[in-house]
Amino acid sequence: MIHTLLFIFVFIACLALAFFKRPIFAFVLYEMVYFFHPPTKWWYYSLPGLPFSFLSVVLMAGIVVVHYKELKSNPIWASPQMKLFFGVVSIYGLIYFNAVNPEFHVDAAINFFKLLVICALAVRLCVTESDFDTMTMGYVFAASYLGLYITQMGRTAGDRVQGVGMPDAPDANGIAAAMSPAVVLAVHHLWYADGWIKRGFLALAAAFIANALILINSRGSFLAVLASMVIYFGATLVSPRTPMKIKAYTLASVIGFSGAILYLADDSFIERFASISEGADQQDYSAESGKTRTQFWLAAIEMSKDFPWGVGVYGFDYYAPEYIDYSVDTGGVRNRSVHSTWFEALTEIGYLGLGLFLLMLFFSYRTCSKVQRLAVLDGNMQLYSRALSIKGALIAFVVAMTFMNRLRADLLYWMVMYSGCLYSIYLYKAEERNLTSEKNALSGV
Repeated sequence: MIHTLLFIFVFIACLALAFFKRPIFAFVLYEMVYFFHPPTKWWYYSLPGLPFSFLSVVLMAGIVVVHYKELKSNPIWASPQMKLFFGVVSIYGLIYFNAVNPEFHVDAAINFFKLLVICALAVRLCVTESDFDTMTMGYVFAASYLGLYITQMGRTAGDRVQGVGMPDAPDANGIAAAMSPAVVLAVHHLWYADGWIKRGFLALAAAFIANALILINSRGSFLAVLASMVIYFGATLVSPRTPMKIKAYTLASVIGFSGAILYLADDSFIERFASISEGADQQDYSAESGKTRTQFWLAAIEMSKDFPWGVGVYGFDYYAPEYIDYSVDTGGVRNRSVHSTWFEALTEIGYLGLGLFLLMLFFSYRTCSKVQRLAVLDGNMQLYSRALSIKGALIAFVVAMTFMNRLRADLLYWMVMYSGCLYSIYLYKAEERNLTSEKNALSGV
């Protein structure tokens, strides 16, 4: 009953805030609905049978229309990564004509296009620095709800957590990948939060997320969190402009983070992480190891030579028996998944699609670096931390997706969209001011 009331309260609160306070809460509502995802929860049957996710997207579109005049100054396609996102989706749609599973590919392409629309609406809604912080904090609290739910439920399938995830990530590894970027964002918000009450909620949110990741037992996602935290803490400590107070917070966070992992980690997690050299995560039916995973990736490269334009969704699964040597132990199932987003992209959208995909990630990373440099010039360490946390979150998901198929994952493109918002708020407007100044100088104004 508490979960039902919490969901209803969050839905109504975000709805009201979107209409009467700030439009960005329309996207926060979408974030919340995504992580709550009632159909996978035991309390779902006490809710009215409404399409909550669809309603949240309709709200976003409606808010954009209602507030069009004040939002039109914030262009959706200003950043190169959003343009490339559009390019990747376009390539994915065109691959239909070469897809080995055209019916499945159409569904995947439609959902991919919907994701593009959602992220485009979110960029339009994110106008100010405060909007950006609200958006990313909404993700942290949404992920923390799922962390709370998993903490209460415990492991549901042996030493894993299954069946409680999101629409595009129902399995253990997908859940962990979606939650892993939230840790570094929670730390950033914790450091710069106003008041101890907000800090207390953020600390609790981070604890629930961390505990859920340990219960899920995803080795790839644990490496993802570790990579993001090393980058975030390291860059903060190394920067000569970082205030001593923040450096003290950093050292305290390192100690606290390490202590929390040692406290929360149980024997199952320690044993699973100790076996990381055997390979990344695998499904229960598989006899897969790191060596066989490498064989899948090599098979994907050979497949790409025969199909350089890609073969659409589940293309590797379809052709796997022809490219995976029979000496490789595939757990009795020959039509295997490639288990890596890089090789998923290579086989599904070909060399051109993979190239656009890599450029999209490069420009997302580059935007964060540019905003960091801008922050250093302005002496704004909060902005520096903001951009660094998005960079860390992006890296977290990139590390996690290296060991699983997440080419069309919502959270991957949320990271791209967050970086696009950084570009629109800080870089695009600065470029516009510089261009205006140059025009005025040339005209003699």
